[in-house]
Amino acid sequence: TSNSSSDASSGASGGDFGWPEGPGGVKVGQVVPVFFEWDGVKAGESSPTKLYTVDWYDPNGDKNIDAVLVVSAKYDCQACAKEANELENKASYWQGAGLNVKIVTLVFNSPTNGPPDVNSALQWKSMYDLKSVDVGADPGVLFASESTFSTPLNTVVDPRTMEVIEIQEGYTDNYKILEQLAYSNGT
Repeated sequence: TSNSSSDASSGASGGDFGWPEGPGGVKVGQVVPVFFEWDGVKAGESSPTKLYTVDWYDPNGDKNIDAVLVVSAKYDCQACAKEANELENKASYWQGAGLNVKIVTLVFNSPTNGPPDVNSALQWKSMYDLKSVDVGADPGVLFASESTFSTPLNTVVDPRTMEVIEIQEGYTDNYKILEQLAYSNGT
């Protein structure tokens, strides 16, 4: 059997697969790598599965994703808990405003401050009642572009190009860039 990450990464420079060209990475202006994957739980589901960056790629709008918000969070972070408590309301607000925002939270520690696993993702999703949010365990902290940063770390990705548009450290309840991107991609 083949696994999607190796199949997808073989086309990471465009090719048959069509992944966007550009410098790969998670800094502003870079193209999110095609091969990222996490153990986690998808929005609206309760069974563990794999989450892949390739699922966010929506070059023509066919998947109905106009912007992607990736929240890197940790259990012992009060600002992360505050944002997590408000994310479901934000998701409803955006949906009601006609904005198709894909929200993904990646936890990079466990409740005991060790490395996260799928149970850490399940617990986070349940703790904050995140029905509209994919939640994954990110022991490699794949979405952090620097070795030290403030949490939560919010990364806005354009699903048309997979380019990182904005990175915001700490919780400010400011999603202007995300909303602008969703509006412009949705029209």
